[in-house]
Amino acid sequence: MASASMGQATSRPEDVVATARITLTPQESKLRNLLLDVARYIDESKEIKERLELRFAGGWVRDKLLAIPSNDIDTAINSMTGYAFSLKMKEYLDVPENRLKHGIENVSSLHKIAANPEKSKHLETVTTKLLGYDLDFVNLRKETYTVDSRNPQMEFGTAREDALRRDATINALFYNIHTDEVEDFAGGLADLDARLIRTPLEPHQTFVDDPLRVLRLIRFASRLNFRIDTDSEFSMGDPAILDALKLKISRERVGVEMEKMMNDRNTRTAFDLIDRLGLYTTIFTNPTAEHFPQVDTSNWRNAYNCLDLIKSNESPASIYKLLVRSDESEAVAWVLAALSPWASLGSPPRPPGGKLPLPYATFAAREGIKSNNKICDVVTGASRHFREIIDLKAAVLAKESHVYERDTLGMTIRRWDANGGQWKLHVVLAILVESMGTDVTDGYDTFLQQWQKFLDHIIDMDLFEAATCKRIIDGKQLSKELKAKPGIWMTAALDLVMAWQFRNPTETDPRGAIEEHLTPHKHHELTTPTPYLQNMTLLFSAAQKIVTEQVNKWATIDDVDTLVVLVDALPPKYTIRQLNDELIQLPVYSQAEKTAKAAILERCLQSRERLSPEDDDSIATQELIAWLIEIIRPDGACFLNASFDEANSAELEESREEWRFTSIFALKSIKLLISYGFISEASTMSDVLLSLLAFTQLGDTWNSKPAYEISKDTLDHQSQEVHTGAFIVDYVLKGFIRPLFAKSTPQTITSQGRKAPNENLGNRITEVASIPDAITKPWKCKDVHAVTVFKWVVTKADESLISNNWHLFIPPLMTLLDDPTTSVRASGLTILSEFLKKTSPRMLVQTGLSDLLEEALMPTLSFLPTLTPVAESQLLLQKAYAALLELGDIRYSSEDDKLERNRFYDKLMREGIFYGIHHCGDITIIMELLLAEMSEIITRLHIYSVKHAKDILTLLSAVLADPFAPSNPALLLRGIKTVQTTILNCWPILSEEHHRVQIVKALSICWINLTEEIMNSASENAKHELDQLKQELQVSAALLYKSTGGTTGQETALTDVVNAYPDLSNLFKLE
Repeated sequence: MASASMGQATSRPEDVVATARITLTPQESKLRNLLLDVARYIDESKEIKERLELRFAGGWVRDKLLAIPSNDIDTAINSMTGYAFSLKMKEYLDVPENRLKHGIENVSSLHKIAANPEKSKHLETVTTKLLGYDLDFVNLRKETYTVDSRNPQMEFGTAREDALRRDATINALFYNIHTDEVEDFAGGLADLDARLIRTPLEPHQTFVDDPLRVLRLIRFASRLNFRIDTDSEFSMGDPAILDALKLKISRERVGVEMEKMMNDRNTRTAFDLIDRLGLYTTIFTNPTAEHFPQVDTSNWRNAYNCLDLIKSNESPASIYKLLVRSDESEAVAWVLAALSPWASLGSPPRPPGGKLPLPYATFAAREGIKSNNKICDVVTGASRHFREIIDLKAAVLAKESHVYERDTLGMTIRRWDANGGQWKLHVVLAILVESMGTDVTDGYDTFLQQWQKFLDHIIDMDLFEAATCKRIIDGKQLSKELKAKPGIWMTAALDLVMAWQFRNPTETDPRGAIEEHLTPHKHHELTTPTPYLQNMTLLFSAAQKIVTEQVNKWATIDDVDTLVVLVDALPPKYTIRQLNDELIQLPVYSQAEKTAKAAILERCLQSRERLSPEDDDSIATQELIAWLIEIIRPDGACFLNASFDEANSAELEESREEWRFTSIFALKSIKLLISYGFISEASTMSDVLLSLLAFTQLGDTWNSKPAYEISKDTLDHQSQEVHTGAFIVDYVLKGFIRPLFAKSTPQTITSQGRKAPNENLGNRITEVASIPDAITKPWKCKDVHAVTVFKWVVTKADESLISNNWHLFIPPLMTLLDDPTTSVRASGLTILSEFLKKTSPRMLVQTGLSDLLEEALMPTLSFLPTLTPVAESQLLLQKAYAALLELGDIRYSSEDDKLERNRFYDKLMREGIFYGIHHCGDITIIMELLLAEMSEIITRLHIYSVKHAKDILTLLSAVLADPFAPSNPALLLRGIKTVQTTILNCWPILSEEHHRVQIVKALSICWINLTEEIMNSASENAKHELDQLKQELQVSAALLYKSTGGTTGQETALTDVVNAYPDLSNLFKLE
């Protein structure tokens, strides 16, 4: 503690622990003398009884003792408020002689800051600027709390009482301007010597009084390089304190503390404390959001340590020197380091019809620490670009060809900078996020060397200042050169010129850029291009850029009709050949650009008046059709097993949505081409119709309602071609389906679709497990729409077509049933159910397929939770039971097959229903499904179901008598309905008293539980639903009574029950 000496004061309060002396600078002495004169002036006025004492408090005293310059001085007053004192000081300085004495020319205005207890701002303070110091005036106070309030009662207090209510002992020091001594009431001088942060009172109470003190202690510890004492650290991590900090303290105050930390020289230490004490999600969060995702901070330390490391190794051309160019940028870099964990989560899902939401990191910056708009813009841009930057860095290290294309790299940098600005800070975030996923146990050297190579590459390409590179031609000049009116196309056109400029860095004449984009492609074969042909490539390129920017802002199915492709941005005339060559051949580097191209094509075709006819467009049309078919072919890598891909990332789902978006425009274009009669070749039309079949199943993950409706409408208008045998059999089944399934057909069947001899039926699923799916199952990994096409064929086929082409249907059908993937197997089961409806029992028997199908389907009934996820299990069970019941109905339709039919349904009941309920009867949705299937099997077994009655009644009694059953009306209703089915089919055994009593008991308990639930429910809708259940119980009771003949003994027994529980008279309706 420079210039401080410990000692005892001759005149000081008795409760001072220790004192010290400090040496004031001349300016500080001048301020002290002024305040002493003001104090004397007030004392002499006799307006207050107690002699006035003024003390410099807190941070200035601490910094003075540590020899840290400070111009921010808090002045504590013993016997009047800060506002009252300030008014008297102003009154004193209003006298010219007094101002002259102290060398003061002007008196700054006073700013009164009111107390706000709800935000833990308990003191009224006054601020002003005087003699070059920022002064705060406030009275000494003590705080008392009542048991029913978290806000303190503020009273005048002593210096000691004031000191003990402060956040840290080192901030509880006073400099008494009257005695010229530092007064220590809480041990702050000793803690300064020990370089220790400690609370004056018990830590927990200190933080309860003002939770913001948690952040203040962290800031002081990092700024001064002090340590926080153990007890304080323990309380700082208390969940109750953290909740209070998150909810009670205004985010503006939190933001101020964090801004001070991130503008300090030792931010890494602050972040380390925040990390170690578990404060991250309390500080960096979105308190305005009801549901904000969990964030993984386990490797956050890698990010802030990385930033601190590159900062400490700053040198010319180093990573930090290149990317962080100013003090302002340094503060933003630390904000990015703080938000690195959030950046990895991307953005919330895009709402239907809405724009792309801000990234989670931006919400945490804007709402959590109240960063300004400029910082939030950088956070947004960096969060959206860092993955692309990481990929580009990898491409540079791999020396991929495109990283040496100056136009590509330069325009990429300009695009980054256009979204949020400061692209160099976007690179900082990319480095920090990647560091969190990197093993840095042995240091950061290799990791940072890679990023240094990336930056060196940009410098070597002379593109480090690409974002600020000046265009060699402006919009006015470009419009004049093209002889075109200025319009929306101009920005995109200027970017094309800018790209040319990057390709030709030594050129200064813009005419080269214009000529390059105006030159027709070689296949035009035109000697003197017309003006609109000269502009065509440039206009199409500009239109693509315009629409791409729209797609990047929002791309959801609901936005299809709102996407703007302005006619003014398109050439005035064009042919199919020109659309194919000038638009379709434009290079694309993203799905968004491909979407834009499809949207522009659709808009061009829609503007029929601009489409010029040619003598022979057939070749160009075929090329255009080929491109459209390729566009709408579902991408296997994107949609493979998407239905149950729980690991779907937001980025992957966004890619799928962009693909769906693109397909709609392509389908519209196909529909227009057909309607114009441009598709004359039969083979081309077959290709088109096959591509449309991919969108006939609305539930497919690549499909959307608009795409489904466009496809359906187009196919309906081409029904004559679509439903021909030549198309379905020759083109679809033989030409498309059979080759795709050729390598994955199970060995259990022959090529003719018959049961293979001497085949082990139990070894089906693992036959080709050693061969990759990409080789054996192209229908699954590449042409993922093949299953949908096959489903369409089965739906449209009749019994004759199936029986005549049996060998074309069975191999793909059995392949789907054998596949272990849930979505594929489920599709196979759906197709099988439809297939069986169109299959004769004779074909099943003759081909041996009935036994094969039973063996293939039964294992699916064991796909139960928890080994199978609930949603997958529900889907498979529902479809498997439907297929098995359909198989039984067809296979055993004759009365001669009664014994085999009963054997089949007995097996379903034992190995399916009872087994399933035994293993997962506690999973409501599965239990409800199994009870529904139980009813179907009981109905088919009819009176032969009595052999299962004992087990059935035991299960149903458990469902109805469950005291929690009313809380799940759907399951309870299914249980009651199954009781009714059981009574109708198992009535002979109900003459036995113990079975009858079992049902009566179950119905009675359920009735009583429902009655009690209705009485306790406050919802009218819930009461109505429960009343309907009671009505079903009454139906069950009536069926039971009739099925047993209503004997006198039965009536007597029921009367006894009703006498014990009178409310049951409404259940059994006894006269």
